[in-house]
Amino acid sequence: MLYVNKSKNCWEWNGVKSWKGYGRFGICYNGVQTLPHAHRISFFIFNGDIPKGMTVHHKCENKSCVNPEHLKLLTEKENRELSGCWSAKNKRKTHCVNGHEFTEENTYLYKTKNNERLHRLCKKCRLENFRNWYAKKK
Repeated sequence: MLYVNKSKNCWEWNGVKSWKGYGRFGICYNGVQTLPHAHRISFFIFNGDIPKGMTVHHKCENKSCVNPEHLKLLTEKENRELSGCWSAKNKRKTHCVNGHEFTEENTYLYKTKNNERLHRLCKKCRLENFRNWYAKKK
């Protein structure tokens, strides 16, 4: 294949890539040019249709890999939770920055002003911050 560099592990896409590093595959259908992701095309060729609401996840975490053995169908939520984005990384954290464990008793949950996201804070740290603020205020 012209745009795929096959190694023992990943099949690296060497064609056009998006600014995020995903391979892009140019297709012209009925006079309309589209640029679907190369890993989605690979999944489709080797495994068939991608159901609505599902996304193709890179098990190898290499965004330009098109090896069908490295591609897996997940819901968008599952894919986001496995990703390296900051919200997924924060969700996986078990302790706050000061080393307190996020337990049910020690975790304060709140929503942002626009009610979009749920955030968590360490109750011990929150109490300590309040005490420091109050002591400075006096």
